[in-house]
Amino acid sequence: RCSSAARSLELQADVYYNQVDNKIVATPTSNFFRWTMVNLGNVEIRGVDAAVQTGWAVGRDFSLTARLNYTYQQAQDFTDPSSEFYGGQIPYIPWHSGSAVLNAAWRSWEVSYSFIYTGERYSSQANIPYNYQLPWYTSDFSLAKGWRVGKGDLKTTLEVNNLLNQQYEVVACYPMPGTNFKLIIQYTF
Repeated sequence: RCSSAARSLELQADVYYNQVDNKIVATPTSNFFRWTMVNLGNVEIRGVDAAVQTGWAVGRDFSLTARLNYTYQQAQDFTDPSSEFYGGQIPYIPWHSGSAVLNAAWRSWEVSYSFIYTGERYSSQANIPYNYQLPWYTSDFSLAKGWRVGKGDLKTTLEVNNLLNQQYEVVACYPMPGTNFKLIIQYTF
């Protein structure tokens, strides 16, 4: 006989307006080790961050948590009214981004799935089609198992990152890795 119950529910929302003087923005050049620093004299940032998280338990051995995050951000350069870039979104700040994470635990096993989304943005102050950066997303998965060994705890975790082999660039012209694996062995006492 199983009984299940919601153990927690958390809601959070932040609405903000920031006015930043002398915002430094770094953008890459053709040499990845050399970046261009641009000082934006007056930047206004309007945004909303929202999150919901819930936790569930089924019996004594099984638990499930889920978290959703969403961010809307309009970060505009208002430095020089005569500039053709006036009022444009600053480089690499997406209007929309978010994530979803699911975690399940059963006895000494844990499984996790995460989805990260970054929306459209521009790679330069000039918000023109040439500088447009496509939205990207990744899906990651992990499986972990714990053991009691001696006076400590041994935990092994297998991660599969970019599970769906999404081709994307966080920064223009620098592709990120496709599907990749990581094995983590951790011992604590």
